[in-house]
Amino acid sequence: MRIRIDEKISFTDAYIFLYLLIYFVHYFGNFSFNITYSFWIMTGLAGLFTVFDRRSEYSNYAIRLLFIDLFAAIGLIVNRNRSPFTVLMLPVSQMFGIYLYKYRENLRLVNRIVNLMYVYIVLYAIFIPPRLVSASQGIYSTRFSRLVGGNTVSIFLIMFLSIGLIYKTYSGRKNYFMFIISLLVAYRCGGNGGVLSISVFLIGLITLQWDKNKMSKKRILFIVIAGYGLICYFGYQQKLWNFLTDDNSRFWIWSKYLECMTNSAKDFLFGASVDRYSFLAEQRNMHNTFFNLHYYYGIIPALYYIVMIISLLMLSIKKGNYLLLVILGVTVIRGMTDETAFCFISLWTYACLLLKSNEISIFRRNMISE
Repeated sequence: MRIRIDEKISFTDAYIFLYLLIYFVHYFGNFSFNITYSFWIMTGLAGLFTVFDRRSEYSNYAIRLLFIDLFAAIGLIVNRNRSPFTVLMLPVSQMFGIYLYKYRENLRLVNRIVNLMYVYIVLYAIFIPPRLVSASQGIYSTRFSRLVGGNTVSIFLIMFLSIGLIYKTYSGRKNYFMFIISLLVAYRCGGNGGVLSISVFLIGLITLQWDKNKMSKKRILFIVIAGYGLICYFGYQQKLWNFLTDDNSRFWIWSKYLECMTNSAKDFLFGASVDRYSFLAEQRNMHNTFFNLHYYYGIIPALYYIVMIISLLMLSIKKGNYLLLVILGVTVIRGMTDETAFCFISLWTYACLLLKSNEISIFRRNMISE
């Protein structure tokens, strides 16, 4: 079934264009952080008035999110691990997720804007060569801006690809070529976590086609084996292992943060102090979205999002929404090795609203009709 897309450009369309433009400039432009962040937050908070409706099906959920954000603000005030104003990123990201849900049948403009941002990233990756960032490990990385490096850019790619899939679900169009390009971009830019997660994304979508009987099992098996063979041939398997296990690696950071987290009741409840470890104190980033949710905001927001994502994964299986299962799974995998909340909270909010609504998955509806 093809859902009709409205061509009219409304005030809401103009607003979301401005919001996405400021969002992209904030992260990819080398302008003053405070100025661009302030514009992004003000624009996002203004957007709450465009999506919030007390009579809507998601009003209670939006109020619940605001209570979680209040606890996050308390955590920031107590732990002082970041500026208290950074908590405003949460309602702004949640606003965009509500927007994606409310206008999910009319996302043509959003998809076009996202595609333009995607093209910029691809062209930048092609024409700007990566630079050596670690001579001892032979690591090269592309720097897009002060905020976005070769590893971080894959987080935006996953978000853009996910929004494209949401749009294509309702418009009836499907094209997975962008996923292959994204994988190549992540590899060229030196993003280990991006290569892993986008590979899983692509294989997940192929498997999704498998469930719809549009690709043979033998072909899927061949793609998986061939992909793993290429990884081993180029030595990427060892690079990925080093990425996780070397000194000051992800595993080391997580183990040390767990020690800090259990140091006292205050550290456990409101976010831990990491001053005892100079590397963590300097980084102020646990390179794990879920540890960061605790580090920045405390135990209540961290537990809320962890429990929510687990329940969404289970609910997506129960409702037969395999597309959201793939998207959620990829965001979890990518979120395990870096800070991703600035992109993925929007996707999690959208998924929560969609899965808890009465809408039947388009994929299940297609399978039932076949």
